[in-house]
Amino acid sequence: QALGLPNGLSYRDRAEALLSLRLVDEARRYAERAAAELGAAGFVVETIQSLLIASQATLLSGEPAAAAALAERAQAGLVPGVASAWSDLANVAWVRARLAGGHADPALLRLATTAANRLARAGGPSAALDAALLAARVAVAAGRPIAAARLLAMCADASASPIAEIRVQALLADALLRVSIDDRAGALRVCAAGLRVLDRSRATLLASEVRARTASIGADLAQVGLTLAIETGQARRILIWSERARGVNLVPASTRPPRDPVLAALLAELREVAGEMEAITQDGANAAQLDAIARRRAQLEGDIRRHSWQSVSTDPWRTMGPLDATGLSVALHDRGLVDFVEYNGALSVVVLVGGRAHHRPLGPIAPIVSALDALAFTLRRAATRPPATKDDPSALAAHAAATRVDAFLVAPILRLIGENRALVLLPSPSLAATSWAMLPSLRHRPLTVAPSAGLWLRAEGCRRRSGHVVFASGPGLNTAAAEVQSLAISEASDATLLVDDRATASAVLDALDGARVAHLACHGTFRTDNPLFTSLRMSDGPVTVYDLEGLDRLPRTVVLSACDAGRSSGKHGSAIMGLTASLITLGTTTVVASVAPVPDAATGALMVALHRRLARGAHVAAALADARNELLAERPDALATAAFCCFGAGGPL
Repeated sequence: QALGLPNGLSYRDRAEALLSLRLVDEARRYAERAAAELGAAGFVVETIQSLLIASQATLLSGEPAAAAALAERAQAGLVPGVASAWSDLANVAWVRARLAGGHADPALLRLATTAANRLARAGGPSAALDAALLAARVAVAAGRPIAAARLLAMCADASASPIAEIRVQALLADALLRVSIDDRAGALRVCAAGLRVLDRSRATLLASEVRARTASIGADLAQVGLTLAIETGQARRILIWSERARGVNLVPASTRPPRDPVLAALLAELREVAGEMEAITQDGANAAQLDAIARRRAQLEGDIRRHSWQSVSTDPWRTMGPLDATGLSVALHDRGLVDFVEYNGALSVVVLVGGRAHHRPLGPIAPIVSALDALAFTLRRAATRPPATKDDPSALAAHAAATRVDAFLVAPILRLIGENRALVLLPSPSLAATSWAMLPSLRHRPLTVAPSAGLWLRAEGCRRRSGHVVFASGPGLNTAAAEVQSLAISEASDATLLVDDRATASAVLDALDGARVAHLACHGTFRTDNPLFTSLRMSDGPVTVYDLEGLDRLPRTVVLSACDAGRSSGKHGSAIMGLTASLITLGTTTVVASVAPVPDAATGALMVALHRRLARGAHVAAALADARNELLAERPDALATAAFCCFGAGGPL
């Protein structure tokens, strides 16, 4: 500003940095803002550059038509005298968007090839590599294998670049080239090497959101490896590559970074704002007041996210490494592992039972997702309007939807898993919110759900037993305080009880640190826009994943008697994020939580039945299954409690 330059230059640089870490929503916002300011100030090249950043971010958000429109704006802004490289870059952005939208023809191939050749002659290795790889994909899609092989050969030499993303792209090109000459074993080796490069790069990052988003950089490599593994039909190989494709392969080392006072202050202010919003809503605030407080909350959340991206740890993060399939088989013992694998619009499943792995294709993912949506709808309705009898139309609709899902997901593998075997389930992203206990073939089994096989194996191997027990309740639930008080009375003398005004966020967090078991009865809110803001409501405001990451040692077992606390999601090809996935990644071994809304009274009854069995020494997964089945047999209004799942190891307290 002091030099009289527009802020758009800063916005452009910020957008580019954000895009490099796949923080695409923020990158798009700053790029569009930069384009507007720089265009108004007459900065032609910088405006085009900003539009191209916005186009790429928009495409990563899953909007190819909008991305193509932004690339066309960049093309339209070109004027005589502007370097031809910008024309080529604009063409590359447009071709990429068109290809993502399902278009591939000779004209598109010629445009992409010309841009790749011109950029290579201009001496821009990163841009030329990107363009050549894109042109090769167009050639493959257009049925031109010879042209694809020639273009891929242009990319392979960049594997020695000092920039991790360029090395990953070059190795992707190498893998695709090997596939084109039918060297599938070599392609798998190259894919594995590329993912190791990505692992080492991500290991320097601390912020959970950034680590998760950067998984998308290697998503294409993982998908190539997974597709090749599925083509082999070798179930163990598919299982190993499914694990790599999940992207949840970074865990914190044993020493956590020190608590951040700036982040703590921002989170405390966020709770104050949340309390103000609730208060003015109850008092009948006008639209202007609500809008002002909502803007303040959004600003604070942005500050929290940005501050977390700048966090630095002196203790390096380590990768989990390749999956130990043999160790996994030993740890499972007589349980079965069911890994749902999503690729190229289809779903497959790998079943690991008795040391033997089996692969079964399940078909297109679209009808399965439709059936899951119907099941989720019927359970949400059962939570808000609990059925009075087993023959209530809402109950019948829920069971019909569950039977349909069961036919898609479980019937093809029922012979492999047997009638009563306990199972470890690894859902694909589209199955993350499945109410597994509703499915007829799974209803009476002990089930546990894990974000990855490696994280389940680590949780299963944890034997920590020390620590106190915490019971806490949040506001707004008629039965929550009574629920935790009755449970605390039956617990050992080391139980900490926090109810009413004493259940503040800071008090609950202090109590959770180092606890053995924690039971929280409160409102839960899942945030689809950023799962790390999924929250549990305490007396003075929300506790989020950002709060939990500041604890030195999370409880070994966490029971969340709350709506939606078990939901998670992956965004823009990133790793799966959410409250339960974060707890398990940070060291909690078992979490009980719901993937949907649940009714208050029936949930309290389920929790009492669950803890009664846990007190007798039952494992968490088995105790939850038995408690839920007993309750459902007695109370039709408890139907929605089938949304409670056991995540992680599911073993003893």
